[in-house]
Amino acid sequence: MFTLRSILTLWNAVFFSSVDPTPIALFRVAIGGLILVNTGLLWPRRELYFGTNGMLDLTTWRERAASHVFSLCKWIPPSVVLGVHGIAGGFVAVGWGTSISLFIAWITMISIHNRNPAILNS
Repeated sequence: MFTLRSILTLWNAVFFSSVDPTPIALFRVAIGGLILVNTGLLWPRRELYFGTNGMLDLTTWRERAASHVFSLCKWIPPSVVLGVHGIAGGFVAVGWGTSISLFIAWITMISIHNRNPAILNS
């Protein structure tokens, strides 16, 4: 049976004990590295994937998908969004402004994937 003291002891052990920061730091570096790899793989073919005459041209995308999906590519050129995505990934990897950099990387990743769903669906 659980007592109030045992629950409080467990609560304090889980949330307030000192923990080695190495695993979460390695996880942050790995996430930043994956964002950089993602950007590095998309960058050479950015005109094919996101260009005005690419796989899903801008006119078709605006007619069929742009009205019901979120993408910064509605207002900002996709190459700029992809570049910001890579910069945010670099900031995550080195630990500079990690929270805001992860938020920016998340928003730009959503924007990139919503601009051309074919890169996710093969």
